[in-house]
Amino acid sequence: MSAPSDSLSDESLTGLLRRVADSEGYVSLADFSRRLRMRYGRHMVEHLEDLAAELDVNLDRLQARAPSARPPDPCYEWRFDRLHSDPFCPTCLHEGLPWRKEWRHALVSTCAIHGVCMQDHCPMCDARITPHSGGLSTCDCGYDLGEISAEPGSVMETQFSRALAGNGSSERTAPEIISGTEGTSETLWFLACGFVENRTGKNGKARVPQTVAETREFMAPALDLLKDWPINFDRHVSSRWNAGEGQTASQRLGSWYRALMHLKGDLASCLQERCQQVIRERCGDLYARAEPNSEPDWLSAAEAARRLGIRSDRLVDAVASGKIEGRQTTTGHGHRHTVISTKCILDIERDRDRFLDARETAKRLGVSKSQLSLLRGAGVLRELSLEERPPLIDGGFDWALIETKVHQIAASSEGMPAPCQTITFNQLTLRRTTDRSALFTLFRQIFDGGIKPVSIAHGDRLGDFSFAATDIEKALESAAETVMTARDVSRVTGWKYECVTHWCAIGLLPASRTQRGSSEIWLIRQKALCEFQATYAVVADLARAMGTSSRAFSAVLEAAKVETIGAKRVGETSRGRLIRISDLARALSKLTAEGTPAA
Repeated sequence: MSAPSDSLSDESLTGLLRRVADSEGYVSLADFSRRLRMRYGRHMVEHLEDLAAELDVNLDRLQARAPSARPPDPCYEWRFDRLHSDPFCPTCLHEGLPWRKEWRHALVSTCAIHGVCMQDHCPMCDARITPHSGGLSTCDCGYDLGEISAEPGSVMETQFSRALAGNGSSERTAPEIISGTEGTSETLWFLACGFVENRTGKNGKARVPQTVAETREFMAPALDLLKDWPINFDRHVSSRWNAGEGQTASQRLGSWYRALMHLKGDLASCLQERCQQVIRERCGDLYARAEPNSEPDWLSAAEAARRLGIRSDRLVDAVASGKIEGRQTTTGHGHRHTVISTKCILDIERDRDRFLDARETAKRLGVSKSQLSLLRGAGVLRELSLEERPPLIDGGFDWALIETKVHQIAASSEGMPAPCQTITFNQLTLRRTTDRSALFTLFRQIFDGGIKPVSIAHGDRLGDFSFAATDIEKALESAAETVMTARDVSRVTGWKYECVTHWCAIGLLPASRTQRGSSEIWLIRQKALCEFQATYAVVADLARAMGTSSRAFSAVLEAAKVETIGAKRVGETSRGRLIRISDLARALSKLTAEGTPAA
């Protein structure tokens, strides 16, 4: 089979089938489908690789023309793909143009090129042209479809067809209200469904039109709303408002209003802005009463939540608890309506821009989340608790303070000496040293200005700051020599770990407490450990050296009226008794003077 031309980028999949069938000498698509042993529909779309092999066509070309659930081109959206008819523009067929992609869309009724109404019936035999019948330009009965007289479509129908095909204007002026492609089909479908009675009573649950005549009838009310923009749309909003009950737009306009506010795209944004303006100017909505070009003083909880990107129930709870400024009223039906001051929303927006979560903070600093955790452990960055944060703030890192500190570090840059090997800040992790406490000390030196960057490019993040490799290695070696954890001290001295931490907790062994992962640890400087050993002696160590038990030696000390300190009670016994070396020396001196032998 002959492959189609690469220049027909706007051709539909059924159009491609018709052209290939015509090139193979088939007058009717039905005969060609029997030869392929498949016909247009879900089975064909789900097995395009088999079709590509039969047609000897590149698979990518078929996939670009096949309908799907979320296609990049809205003309190929599966929910709007026509299965019961295959409309055409007689003028296009007469001129030898291909069957275009937008003709397959169930909401399109006009040719985007010629602006004429499309046809889907043969005037000779009155048969409907479907994706399974007819040829390239003729009906199965032999009638030339290009000879059908075409009447012009409406201006709005043509606008929609051209916008969907990508031929619309990029300006959103009054006569070109339908211009962009994103969300346009969904928005017009929503408007049209508002005029259709359906069994479920839910907007958007109407039946998709099957023929061109049904499409024109279904779309007419929706397109009329956009004609003479914005007069007809304003009247429609006003009529819905007058027919409803309540004090707010959500109450009076109901699900229609809420669904409109959730639509996306240029056309939807235009309708949303106009709807809110009509509410302000004509309908007297309490929280939308303001000048046309000014912001309202009050916003509903739903609107404020959309603006902040949070759930509306969080705003309602915050107003109820008095955390933010707002008003709450309850209708006779038990519905609680909440409005929030616009000034309050602006303050929350500023706070949400200022206070960041861990992911965004790490991204702006140019570090990993694990390195950010190390910075927190070192105490150079602090995350606010939920109680300390402003209302409705998810992030706990104050970016204003962090940014100021980063600028101070950058301002202290001394310039790179030559030659100089450098290390960037984001390389200062546990991969460089496994000593977490040494890394904490290094971070504190950098943030305190003790270690200065040697290279700062304009706009660099903290993670990109460069430091002299000699400064980093020297700081890590110095920190590793002077700081030990409580477990390190226990391992080196042979003292019980629980006794070491107890002495740290009661202040006998000077130490600092910090975070390591999910647990807290004690950091002890070697100088502090030496001073502790010069001041105190462990009773258990002395008893072991004298070949007696701790209990017996403690009894001797008690008889000599020598005080022991630092014991930790464990049940009915105690551990970790200490004695001041000075007290022990005085007791020994006294016993020697009295002539009493030491135990």
